[in-house]
Amino acid sequence: MGKAWVVAGVAAAVVVHRIEQYRAVDADARSAGLLVPRVRRNAQVLTEALRPTPTGPRPGWAGDGVRTENIEQHTQARYHTPEREPGDTAVLWFHGGGLVMGTPDSNDNVCRQLARDLGVPVLAAGYRLAGQAPFPAALDDAVGWHDYLVTQGFRRIIVGGTSAGGGIAAALAQLLVDAGRPPAFQILIHPMLDDRTQLRPTPGRGVFAWNKLNNHVGWSAYLRSRPGRGAKPRYAVPARRDNYEGLPPAFISVGSQDLFFDEDVRYANSLIDAGVWARLHVVVGGIHGDIMEHWASAPYQQLWRSLLGALAEHGVVQEKLR
Repeated sequence: MGKAWVVAGVAAAVVVHRIEQYRAVDADARSAGLLVPRVRRNAQVLTEALRPTPTGPRPGWAGDGVRTENIEQHTQARYHTPEREPGDTAVLWFHGGGLVMGTPDSNDNVCRQLARDLGVPVLAAGYRLAGQAPFPAALDDAVGWHDYLVTQGFRRIIVGGTSAGGGIAAALAQLLVDAGRPPAFQILIHPMLDDRTQLRPTPGRGVFAWNKLNNHVGWSAYLRSRPGRGAKPRYAVPARRDNYEGLPPAFISVGSQDLFFDEDVRYANSLIDAGVWARLHVVVGGIHGDIMEHWASAPYQQLWRSLLGALAEHGVVQEKLR
């Protein structure tokens, strides 16, 4: 009977602790699904990531003035073009998925909003996933899509992405700067930047959505080595860069409850310390990935205004969203 009471007490404490963590999540991002066991949630995420890329318009797109089409070079991509005639600026966007899953259409809504609000084409590029092709395959694909945009006449290219895609965008920016071809700007939304997060304490973060087990799987597949241990190849882990001088201006956003909070704040500060313009936008109570699910909510509309304001400062858009 004594052991049973101990087990029951521990179980109750775990439940209470999890509820307290749940209450720390932004109200717009809360759902019963966050309390579903991780194995089931991850299976649902994987199923969603493996669905076929759509070929036609989705509900709600009619009349937004953006055309979306599939294109294919070395990998598949989604090309979102606004009604206005293209100039010399384009956005090169990379999807998330922990380096091991995801498809170019997974950020369609965000990419279409970028195309509409900035008035520039947005190329959502596919890249080889780490389960089949580890580093540097994804980065090589990113370089290929950047060069494709250059051949199409775009001289100012904004690189960006979410989660793993944000990490690829950051690595691409570093590589291009070192090659003397710097991008115009970086948009990094809760980017996956540092494999060493695996070895650091992250109290209260990474409880919901993307956690340390997920992170270990993603980095291990990409690096083909143990995350956080030993030297890593150049450009494989953006946060391991020694010299941040000369990198493009950056907008970095992360939720306060995201596993990547500390690494993203650290990366933003490294840019600022090196004299690079950077704006850090923290979504209080935000968890990893919820920006894609709750784009119409007030916190994420604030994020969007902050992003457009940052782009306006650098001449990418003419005025801030009001």
